[in-house]
Amino acid sequence: MAEQDNSSTTASGAEDHYEVDPRKLLALHPRDAEIIFTSQSSYGSSLTADFRENVKALNQVYSAVQRYLQGIYRRPDVFYPQLQDIFKDLQMHKRAISDKIPMPTEEQLQKQCINLAAQNPPFIHVLRELSVSGNNSFTFVSLYVAPTEKHDDKVIVGYRSTIENSMKVLRDRIRRGELGIDYALAFGRVSAASELPVTFGRVDTEMKKIYINEKSFSSITQADLAHLRRVNQEIYKRLYKPLLLQGIKERIFLSISCEDIRKLDFAGSDRVFDIVLFNNAEAIKDRFAALANFLK
Repeated sequence: MAEQDNSSTTASGAEDHYEVDPRKLLALHPRDAEIIFTSQSSYGSSLTADFRENVKALNQVYSAVQRYLQGIYRRPDVFYPQLQDIFKDLQMHKRAISDKIPMPTEEQLQKQCINLAAQNPPFIHVLRELSVSGNNSFTFVSLYVAPTEKHDDKVIVGYRSTIENSMKVLRDRIRRGELGIDYALAFGRVSAASELPVTFGRVDTEMKKIYINEKSFSSITQADLAHLRRVNQEIYKRLYKPLLLQGIKERIFLSISCEDIRKLDFAGSDRVFDIVLFNNAEAIKDRFAALANFLK
């Protein structure tokens, strides 16, 4: 996935004028968000059509995120809401005000959160944190964050915290040898080289589970896909790449350069990426032993 800088916004443009520069906060300040929610005709010229069509429902979701971040209904020691936290808050809020807008399903709510994160500038950000309960496989959970009145650097701190927490999980798994990689089984059950899962067990492949997969939705529109691409671009830049580089720096990942292969300049050589493996001697031996057995 190509890196794309989404930090530039219309804050410096001639049409939209924000009280607080969202480029510094990575997202809209709550005061600017409130203005946009109440007056889209005057502000937020870059808002997508589906945002404008669902502005009231999106405002309720944004407010639920804000309430959690400000400590209302927050779970102990869980600083950023997950989807179920937003759902619970939204449900209570709707009952309290006798709101006539139906509750969204969890899938619809997730799309609404992604919609908020995909605007330019974004209202919220989606953090993808490596789960401690993922057993031997890589499992990422979605957390949601936005600047608040009291802490306008909430998004920046959120990304830093997510990287630190994910790295801790990675270190613990490497230390305990909980890699869950059976190379002999994966490479031994194929009969042709074209079927060989050569990326199986590679860190760069496992880490791609950090992205939100469109296939996790039962239905998806072109607008949803556009929002998802934008959010995943942010995840690549602010989480996937920093985690990969930090793991290599700390030597819990081993990076094997494929630059010599890329220089051969054959069709597709530019798509030959460096191989990043878990820096575990036994796992690396198992990988190459399984490959050697297959070649025999």
